[in-house]
Amino acid sequence: MRTRLPYVVGAMGIGQEIPSAHARVTLDPRVSDLHGMPVARLRGAVHPATLAVRDFMRARLETWLAEVGVRDLVDLYARRPVPAAGEHSAGTCRMGEDPAASACDRDGRLHGTANVHVADASLLPTNGGVNPCLTTMANAWRVADVIAAQSPR
Repeated sequence: MRTRLPYVVGAMGIGQEIPSAHARVTLDPRVSDLHGMPVARLRGAVHPATLAVRDFMRARLETWLAEVGVRDLVDLYARRPVPAAGEHSAGTCRMGEDPAASACDRDGRLHGTANVHVADASLLPTNGGVNPCLTTMANAWRVADVIAAQSPR
């Protein structure tokens, strides 16, 4: 560490994880949480376009690092696939007009319900490959206004 730390460099690229229409969240009736509720089971795979973005960006980063003289590359993610978007998940309850293609309507109301609303980044169809914080906050404010307007005073 004392001799090599000054020579450590890291690099990353920002990409977009492509949503998959085949991803599912189901409840497992055989396994319960602390409160006796069935636990969620997540199913899906990384979209081929997401893998292509990751591979393209990895190749560019390796080229860039080699051109500036970096040797002995260590790929921390070689053993597991890394999603392109990482921390900025979106699209799990995407909004839209068609209940067959979306979980919520334009106001964040879960299709088929009267009073269940979603107001986080899961409403967004995708995060666009960048931090969706401001868009998420603006959309949450808009959904809150819709809920407030419908509430009895």
